[in-house]
Amino acid sequence: MNRFSKYFKLKSLFLVCLLTILGFSSNVAKAAESINWTLPVIYNVGHFVRDTWDWFALETYRRTEGRLNIQTNQLGELGLKGSEALVTIAEGDYQMMEIGYGYVSADEPLLSMYSVMGLNFNRTEAKKMSEFNADLIQQVFDKYNALALPLTIHFPSQGLFSKIPVRTIEDLKGLKMRSWSKIQAEHLTVLGASPQVIPWAEAYTALQQGVVDAAITTPSAGLAVGFPEIVDYLSLLPQGDRSSLLVNKDAWNSLPSDVRTIVLEVAAEATEKVSAGWDKEESMVADLARGKGMTFIAPTTEWTESLVEALRPTWDEWAESAGPGGVEALRRIRAEFNK
Repeated sequence: MNRFSKYFKLKSLFLVCLLTILGFSSNVAKAAESINWTLPVIYNVGHFVRDTWDWFALETYRRTEGRLNIQTNQLGELGLKGSEALVTIAEGDYQMMEIGYGYVSADEPLLSMYSVMGLNFNRTEAKKMSEFNADLIQQVFDKYNALALPLTIHFPSQGLFSKIPVRTIEDLKGLKMRSWSKIQAEHLTVLGASPQVIPWAEAYTALQQGVVDAAITTPSAGLAVGFPEIVDYLSLLPQGDRSSLLVNKDAWNSLPSDVRTIVLEVAAEATEKVSAGWDKEESMVADLARGKGMTFIAPTTEWTESLVEALRPTWDEWAESAGPGGVEALRRIRAEFNK
């Protein structure tokens, strides 16, 4: 090898090393510049809603080229409860969090409009409620320095998992039930049941140990977590709920504008994904229950009408507890759905 060949070989090796060092430095700089957020969510790993949240986090990381790194964790893993969402965001303990509207009903009754039994019967009605009450909902979030991003989930009719068949209001009398919100527990009490507000992380154990003999949650959640191992019957209640991606306004405004744009785009796409999953569940709930060996009790007109008739007086009580916003929301709901 002549000295010119050695020269060019050494020069090439030098350039490779230089480019490698520069590339490594770039990756280190990118990692240093990455914004790291933790996102507490409601569902456990294995449920399609949780899968969607994980996709949202990974896709945001990919499209922002690592500038926003979001780590998803179930609420219980972080020692949090759904009822703490508004305060958690307001105080900036977490920059973003999934908020279950029914969970925060004790602090903000207006947000429990989706949990007022009989006001909405399915996801279609729940979506409409969101549309014509959006201004009232944001007024509540403003009090907590919070903003709801377009990753919104409207749940199907709630599933009633029970050790005995529930077909009439009489079947609810004295039934010990797991409830997930204050207002839901109040409605169940009016119907004669004996409810307890129990966090989701403790629901299976409470049912298994006989603390309660029935539990309310979305059908797929109860089926996925193993309720069919403990109870035999699944019926439905004319009640849904909603959850949203809530973000602290200061944290949101601190993000670069192009990162915010990407987050909004990915959130909208995630909503489409999770909506498809809920639509499938709503149409196949009977088959899903039977596939797990359960007896599915289809809701009859008599069942839903009797519940609505028994609970109708509580609607005005709820609206008054929620203040002027609640009264206006109920007026809009009744006008829209002819109730």
